[in-house]
Amino acid sequence: MRSLFSNTWLLVISAIIFSGYSFYYSVASGDPQWFQRSGSIVVLIGVFITARRIVRLGENYLNEDWNLPDESAEGKKALLDQRSESIYGPIVAVIGTIIWGYGDLVFNR
Repeated sequence: MRSLFSNTWLLVISAIIFSGYSFYYSVASGDPQWFQRSGSIVVLIGVFITARRIVRLGENYLNEDWNLPDESAEGKKALLDQRSESIYGPIVAVIGTIIWGYGDLVFNR
């Protein structure tokens, strides 16, 4: 379960698929609320991405040394942790917040 919630790209793709399907369902049913509601799930996924280091390392996340060589496997994981915390997670959370707050306006013409 820990590896599932610490897989950044799986979570990003899940957010895209979930919001895309909700958009499709809203268009098909004529009810924009489904797309708007998907924003809350996308925000939650963004929070999981931001907390990747905590999820991946558990209780030892505070003891993690960020100065690992980039060539090592653990160094690559640490770099992805940093990017997830500062770039990917916040971007997904902001997109989800915009969908959550204004998703129904896409259908109002």
